[in-house]
Amino acid sequence: MRLLQLFESLEEYANQAVKLALQNLDWSGGDAEWLWQDYYASTGDERSEDELSGKWGSPEDPQALQWFENIFAERVYDKEDDIKTLADWDGNEIIIYREITASEDWLSSAEIITAALGVFWSWDKNAAEAHWGSFGSGHVHWLIVSKVPKGRVDWPSTLAKNASFSAEDEKEIEVMEGTPLPLLAVYAGGIHGTEVDLGALKGKKFSA
Repeated sequence: MRLLQLFESLEEYANQAVKLALQNLDWSGGDAEWLWQDYYASTGDERSEDELSGKWGSPEDPQALQWFENIFAERVYDKEDDIKTLADWDGNEIIIYREITASEDWLSSAEIITAALGVFWSWDKNAAEAHWGSFGSGHVHWLIVSKVPKGRVDWPSTLAKNASFSAEDEKEIEVMEGTPLPLLAVYAGGIHGTEVDLGALKGKKFSA
């Protein structure tokens, strides 16, 4: 157990996160395929990749299940360490980033007054890329900066997503729905954009 942690006890969160990570894994192939290959290799199974093809799926054998749980438990603890040491913190609050697409006049429109900022954020500014939204004419990228108390983060889901082999680059923070989030900064043009003057909106709290 690490001396410094985000939580007084990480074990409960870690166990939940490992179960979620295994549930979220695509057992039809991809990451599951090469993980299974590594498992078989660890047991001394010398069958070729072709001979093992298609033998993927959620592990039912206790030995295999324990192996997979150990792999993801190690990643969960490593990702907790990354968030603790690499993310930007303001006391017990973590600085979070979210890129969206919206109209060019989004900040001055009525839409911003009633906006819900969403629950899916990133703890790394450079990883906060918008993966969906309106990318058509008249819409631009906006990077929103906020902060959230560590007690208002869904840590099992957050750690599971960070431990994912396929989604770890997103460095996600999942905020509990309804959490008040202060508007700290906004960048027009997204991650590599220019910070805009928020005026009276600076510090205003919006629901997640």
